[in-house]
Amino acid sequence: MGDWQDKTDNVMRICRDTFSSTILYTPKLLAQRELIGIFDEAYQVVEILDGASVASVKPRLGLRLLDLDFYPQNFDEVTINGTDYRVVEIQPDGEAGIQLFLHKDD
Repeated sequence: MGDWQDKTDNVMRICRDTFSSTILYTPKLLAQRELIGIFDEAYQVVEILDGASVASVKPRLGLRLLDLDFYPQNFDEVTINGTDYRVVEIQPDGEAGIQLFLHKDD
């Protein structure tokens, strides 16, 4: 890794170790595994549509890419604090992490 990537990953690791939750992650085609990530149950998303701001609140899970031995997919299952979720949107952050937007299973 380059110097910038090393520094970015170090910051991600420190944030993960400070603000993380333990989660159970079940990829569609792989065995369940325990991960640590940063969970935000009420992450606010603001989008601009035709000049108007639209805000919504979604659960979001931030993961450090180097902690994963797989790439997350839509419909993977996640259990956080006893609540089940499904991955509905995946957004790499362009550096050392990935953001997963979740939908709570009923």
